[in-house]
Amino acid sequence: MNIQRRMNNGGMPPEVLSLIFEHLHYLDILRCSLICKWFHDVIAGDPLMRYLITLGKHGLVVGPHDGRPVHERLHFLLDQRARWRELAQCASTCPIVRSTKTLTYTDGVLIQCVERTDKKQGATLFIHYMPATRTNSTVIYSPFHIDFVVAAAAIDPVRGLLVLVQMPTSDDPNIDKKTAINVHLLQVRLGCRFSVNPEARKSVLKLEYDTVVHRNCEVSALRIAGNKLMLCLGGLFLFSSLYIWDWTTGDMLVKRTPNEIFSARGAYSEPYRAHSSLKHLVPGLWFFAEMLSPDMFIMSYYMPTCIPNEETRREEANNGCAFHLVTLMLPEPVDNFEIKPHIIAGPYLPDPDPRTPFSGDPSSRIIVIDLGIRKSSSAPCIIVRQTALIALAERYALRLSRGAGGDPKAMKVPWEEWGPQNTRVLETARSGDFPRAVGAIHGQRGVFTLDKDYEDDHDCTCILDFNLCPSMVAVDLGNPPQESRTRLVTEPSTVCSEYFKEPITPSLPYYETLLGPLDDPEVVCGLDEHRLVHLEPNSDSEGKDDLLVFLV
Repeated sequence: MNIQRRMNNGGMPPEVLSLIFEHLHYLDILRCSLICKWFHDVIAGDPLMRYLITLGKHGLVVGPHDGRPVHERLHFLLDQRARWRELAQCASTCPIVRSTKTLTYTDGVLIQCVERTDKKQGATLFIHYMPATRTNSTVIYSPFHIDFVVAAAAIDPVRGLLVLVQMPTSDDPNIDKKTAINVHLLQVRLGCRFSVNPEARKSVLKLEYDTVVHRNCEVSALRIAGNKLMLCLGGLFLFSSLYIWDWTTGDMLVKRTPNEIFSARGAYSEPYRAHSSLKHLVPGLWFFAEMLSPDMFIMSYYMPTCIPNEETRREEANNGCAFHLVTLMLPEPVDNFEIKPHIIAGPYLPDPDPRTPFSGDPSSRIIVIDLGIRKSSSAPCIIVRQTALIALAERYALRLSRGAGGDPKAMKVPWEEWGPQNTRVLETARSGDFPRAVGAIHGQRGVFTLDKDYEDDHDCTCILDFNLCPSMVAVDLGNPPQESRTRLVTEPSTVCSEYFKEPITPSLPYYETLLGPLDDPEVVCGLDEHRLVHLEPNSDSEGKDDLLVFLV
């Protein structure tokens, strides 16, 4: 009786919930949901009830055939509830005078950097804390003023670490001299109020760089994973560099500058030698890196190619291709190896946005590679399961350990062995010269703007969820309610032959939830299992930016 009372009050302890999932049959759980209001809220709803029954038949919730730990089964069940509920848009949580310069969102904590209103140089930081799950309650801490312009920000709410990147601006008097990029580490306290440890502000990591090369440089990625801090610098027409520190000691663990990246040309000498004679088309024009865990990160290089022969240059300019070099850095014993898929990217010389992320957080289980095409309204994104990439990398490393040496044929793993069942190619809508195809990624969810008609010929912004078990793909889940905006997509992708040398049929299933057309779908700053955070810039006289939160 005490347990039932606590369940009805919504305060069920984890140990009781664990016992329920360990020992009760799924039909008993359904019966409990009819008695217990809290349990009913978790798994209620006709479509979800049918879905839960189907999961039970396949042993995915409870039963002797399910090897999942209790917490994973609970998370899977809650995720089904979240997937089928309607998205609700909350009111603007924080209209701020002056335009927002930097915005980052991690696990319910939003960092917003805006221009200072006192006409002093620097920025004002606002921290929005959203403690309650699945609600629009927000706590805004007192603003904190800093005396420099913030180029990028990242926060680790668990450790209370706030990272701010300071870069020289165009009006800096020392812009033509050698200067430094400063990475400020601030210890913050998230509680009843926001405070910064003054001593922590003295912790600064410096990077010396040449402004001749990095005059238009920008921060492509700033990530925290455990005790690792990753900074990726790049630009639309510049080489990119990667730096990884142990922020607890200040030691630099990885440093990949353009010279270091391309010093060992023998690993990919053939495409490099064939297309490097054109001075303005240099390898490594596009580069991005992402932390997958404290001990693993992924890098990808984009190499536009063009045949230097005068007779064929014009023809090749209309049929440009891209060479992607994806590198996974894994823990010991293998710490450096490469995956080298060759991808043809369209009828025009491709030039994807270097800011497009592979992953929005270290725990993400999908990787997104953006194949942007200049002068095109749409272009594909390749979504790959992270586990598939890691398995591919391990096979690659195994072949190396068996003496494959430098033989490309021995090292290459065919696409047919891993790609079609673990990959999805989506046509994403674009506008402008260098739009972002992916707004945010969390776990196996991603925000995409798809090239389809929604209302009034607007492209549709959707949340795509790839969190599916293979055995559930062909199961009839029943017809969802008419008002539901979520559907299961299982048909193979339609991939034009111009993008790939060989025909493929990627068939990674996913759930698609329509958000409708957003005014500026490129400014989606965060996504997790509870919220989608979207900044909607306004052009009114006061210059207010509306910060919108969707419950997902």
